Amino acid sequence: MKNNQLKAGAMLSLLTFGAANVLGLLYTPYMLRMMGQEEYGLYSLVASVVSYLTMLDFGFGNAIVRYTNLYNASGRYDELPCLYGLFTRLYGLIGIVALFLGVMLFLNIENLFGRTMTTEELFKMRVMMGLLIFNVVFTFSLSVWKNIPVAFERFVFSKSINLFRMLLNPLVMVVLLYYGYKAIALVVVTTIFNILTLLADVWYSKRKLHVTIKFGKIDRTLVREISFYSFWIFLGVIVERIYWSGGQFILGMTSGSAKVAVYAISVQLAYVYMGLGSFLWGIMLPKVTTLVAEKNDKAISDMFVKLGRLQYILMLFVLVGFIVFGKSFILLWAGEKYENAYVITCLLFAALLIPYSQNLGQVIAQAKNQVRLYAVIRLVTSVLGLVLSYFLAEKYSDIGCAVGVFVALLIQTLAINVFYRYKLELNVSSFVLEIIKSSLTMVCCLCVGLIAQKYIEINNWIELAFFVGSWGFLVICLNWILVLNSGEKIFIKGMLRF
Repeated sequence: MKNNQLKAGAMLSLLTFGAANVLGLLYTPYMLRMMGQEEYGLYSLVASVVSYLTMLDFGFGNAIVRYTNLYNASGRYDELPCLYGLFTRLYGLIGIVALFLGVMLFLNIENLFGRTMTTEELFKMRVMMGLLIFNVVFTFSLSVWKNIPVAFERFVFSKSINLFRMLLNPLVMVVLLYYGYKAIALVVVTTIFNILTLLADVWYSKRKLHVTIKFGKIDRTLVREISFYSFWIFLGVIVERIYWSGGQFILGMTSGSAKVAVYAISVQLAYVYMGLGSFLWGIMLPKVTTLVAEKNDKAISDMFVKLGRLQYILMLFVLVGFIVFGKSFILLWAGEKYENAYVITCLLFAALLIPYSQNLGQVIAQAKNQVRLYAVIRLVTSVLGLVLSYFLAEKYSDIGCAVGVFVALLIQTLAINVFYRYKLELNVSSFVLEIIKSSLTMVCCLCVGLIAQKYIEINNWIELAFFVGSWGFLVICLNWILVLNSGEKIFIKGMLRF
């Protein structure tokens, strides 16, 4: 059953990722035109500011998955209710802290953004921020239930709920935008769907998994152990917020909502790109945890190299395709006001290529409880990127922010690979050799694409689809013949036959 859940979860993750991003790509240009650049920038800015409150999860979601698997593996089933009771108390405390910090943010909106925002924009920010603060606090109150289906490897339910939400949410928003509602209404819809999703998790955990929560005596040793494990994951969450919300925050203070909108478009595309390197890893933690418990280091290292190489081929394909056709895509999709998004997105994609090809390394670090140094490296480099982005944004605005992130991610990639090699004992040399061999064909395809670009003109979606489809088909065929090995071909065929 677990193997079926794992395979079905992988396919549902891929389906959810594809559906969410296809709908997002179709929905965003409509939203940009209905809301306007400034309103969209305002909406993105508020979401990025409030997202800092979600960092208060402190990595407890991962801890619930890890400790549930450890307890089940050792036959300690009767202790799970008390474990969940402990996490419920911790999340209750987090909710109180989040509410306090949210109120402080709410009261200081004018001090933070008054230099670049109008009175009307500041009013809308207050309304949206109030709604999103409620959303975050409510989420923390039920976060234990949100993670239980994943901890029990019931991926079909959790991924199906996410898929349903991804499909329905933009459809409702399209209707609201059509009738003239704007940013505030979109925040209301997001809040409602979040509440319904969390209630579904509670129902499934209680009725189908028969999970109960008990508030017994607090095990201080366990609290310290969980806190130590979760703290370093928490630092990783801080890093993500610095990288992907920090730029919008900086531009909101230095350049105004229009530049925030341009940068937000690139960040949205970067999330799509990161999703290519993430949809599979979310369901790999239980399997990797089992291999760690068995002390099967060779199997873990082999998995890191094999899956990392396959992931790299996919992500390099997208990067090269965007370099060739991305500018035409941005102009058709978002409009001429967003032309800078092409350069910003190319920088972000290039910087993310290696880190997200090696995303399994992060899962391995979590399973081996070796997240401390990993988190410190990422935190230091992200802060460096934030500082660089601030000073570069003062002079070069949105592109300056992207350059700061690009430099920080390059430094981070080098340092993290040293960590993988010497701390996790992963075969990084083999991974590097594999991606070099995988890159030769794509470099040739890039050169051909750039040369052909000089002789073609793309003026509409039909022409873009034709050239992207033709180029993509050629590249896929070449990679199938020249790059993929027999094991990778069998793996891909197996996924397609599911």
